Amino acid sequence: MSPRFRTLRLNRRAIIYGCLTDIGASIAAVVLVGVLASAVSSDPASLRETTQSAGFVALQFILGLAATALGGYVAARRSPRAELTNALAVGVVMTTIAILGLVVVGARPDLLGILGIVLTIPAGLTGGLVRLSQLERSTAAG
Repeated sequence: MSPRFRTLRLNRRAIIYGCLTDIGASIAAVVLVGVLASAVSSDPASLRETTQSAGFVALQFILGLAATALGGYVAARRSPRAELTNALAVGVVMTTIAILGLVVVGARPDLLGILGIVLTIPAGLTGGLVRLSQLERSTAAG
């Protein structure tokens, strides 16, 4: 196992930047999907159908996980060491926020919502793995 993961050195700023990146990218994804849906819909009734279609739901799901991976990458990039630990922390924080949001609202997630919650931590870790891969390539080249 990489020493970048075994060392538990949480960098609060890196995690905060990662979480804010995740939130910002998620908002941008919602806006993008809304713009795309409104471009193909002619009236409000068809807009609702379009945004709830399987393709748009899948697109939103993928973009949401990509936003978390980007947040994990940002956290790993901002931390001078323990990149994977900080990327993983972004996934944990965002999972916690999602679960707390469901509890506060009193909503029961559907199967896709549960899958999204389960995949949030691996998505954050994926961003950290991308950064670690960049670091290993740069040290091998240099």
